[in-house]
Amino acid sequence: MLSGSTEPRLTDSGGRFTLPGALVGKPNMVQLTAAGYRVTSSDPITVTPGEDPAPIAITLGVGATIRGTIVVKDGAPVAGVEVTYRLEAAGRSVGTGQFSGREPTYSATDGAYVIENVGPGKHVMNFQHASFVDHEEKGVSVADGDERELDITLDPGAEPFRRRAPT
Repeated sequence: MLSGSTEPRLTDSGGRFTLPGALVGKPNMVQLTAAGYRVTSSDPITVTPGEDPAPIAITLGVGATIRGTIVVKDGAPVAGVEVTYRLEAAGRSVGTGQFSGREPTYSATDGAYVIENVGPGKHVMNFQHASFVDHEEKGVSVADGDERELDITLDPGAEPFRRRAPT
């Protein structure tokens, strides 16, 4: 998808694509998504007026998998915990959740969760459930192809955090 566009394009059988509507004289970025791969973005591409842009190559990464089990202190599993992540340095969500363009990940009845195709870097993981205090896990580092285990124990606390509706 081209930056500023909401219209996805598909590659041909050779992996080639064209993106009509690129902004001339301004930086454009291409974002690729494919099943089994992490979301990948190009470097900025500036189209020069009157010239055809040079072909670009973008390599899809396999991403990492982060999985674990969410329990309370007595070991009982917690179902329905929303699990999101963001790059630690970026300060914005880039994974699952309401700001990512991807469906949120929730823990299953046995407390298990799996997030696939996580991009490389140091991430902050957030675990939220209406009946528990929100949990944040910083410094979760992964590289493409990693399998990372991250088990979490939630605290019921005195008064769980409630998300506020935007004003």
